[in-house]
Amino acid sequence: MTPNQKMWAFSRDQLANSISSLSYPKEFADLLAKQLGSPKAIDRLASYIWQAHPDSVEMIVDEMVAIQEEIAAWREKKEYREAHERYNTWLNSEERMNRDENEACELTEERRRTEEMRDLYIRSMSLPEPLPRDSYLNKLPVVKHLAEHGIEFHKQVTFFVGENGSGKSTLIEALAVSQGFNPEGGTKNFNFHTSDTHSELYDYLRVARGVIYPKDGYFLRAESFYNAATYIDEIGASHNYGGSLHRQSHGESFLALVENRFGGHGLYILDEPEAALSPKGIIRLIRNMDRLIRDDSQFIISTHSPMLLAFPDAEVYEIRDKGIVSVPYYQTDHYRTTVRFLQNPESAIEDILETDCE
Repeated sequence: MTPNQKMWAFSRDQLANSISSLSYPKEFADLLAKQLGSPKAIDRLASYIWQAHPDSVEMIVDEMVAIQEEIAAWREKKEYREAHERYNTWLNSEERMNRDENEACELTEERRRTEEMRDLYIRSMSLPEPLPRDSYLNKLPVVKHLAEHGIEFHKQVTFFVGENGSGKSTLIEALAVSQGFNPEGGTKNFNFHTSDTHSELYDYLRVARGVIYPKDGYFLRAESFYNAATYIDEIGASHNYGGSLHRQSHGESFLALVENRFGGHGLYILDEPEAALSPKGIIRLIRNMDRLIRDDSQFIISTHSPMLLAFPDAEVYEIRDKGIVSVPYYQTDHYRTTVRFLQNPESAIEDILETDCE
């Protein structure tokens, strides 16, 4: 027998002994070994049986499935890492570096038009005059940053991300209102309000616009979307949105708005659009954003969604206690926190609950 065959035989015997200790037939062990497919996986299941003494076949099978899923996840991660390394190797290869310049610069007409968007509709915003001393807005990091540094827009998609209470929605709202959008959401032609809760920041905001004026625009605000949907029905405009938004689920109505009303060549300001969306819904939103970006649109978005933040070639501004910083996607707190949690959710939950108990 080869060393590998000996290892397989030893692992199968260990699993068979553990199964026999529970009064199950050895044929059951053979079936489990075939399903697991490797000595290490077989050893893990045998160790579980010796230590946990499961009292049913279902518990053993559940553990086997869990082991298989962990192995599959590990293999997928390994394949991704190897593919990433191959890609990096190619990027730095002499073959790639010495490619013919004309061939390297070839783009389809559609790609070239997208890459060379004439101008951004919103170039920057700042706060040239101070707010009243007693304004609560002075406590927000975004306000201090606007006054001292301003914010410049370099990409067709810009995200603002930060903890609850950091001021990102206040900033997004002020920008939208300064551009003539209804404070509760909608187009510039929406004329309704349920309560005047928006801040005074828009009155002090200076916004530098691009040369080209957007042909379309919308301010999507998650917390008052119901009010906007009601107004759309009241003015008889639901046909422009694929039907009444109230006759759809919350998430479907969000997507219906984007897919039917966002026409391109537009400025779209979104405040936490992921609030109503499942992960698949966020994927649909990303696809629609890509379509609109190719049609000379600009998005300015506040979000908590790590999935949405991954939109390619977007700029991410992270709002911190000391101001606003442009950061790579992989360095955002939202990405790192989510990855740490998903890599080991059981351990993460234990840490969270232990912290709460202290």
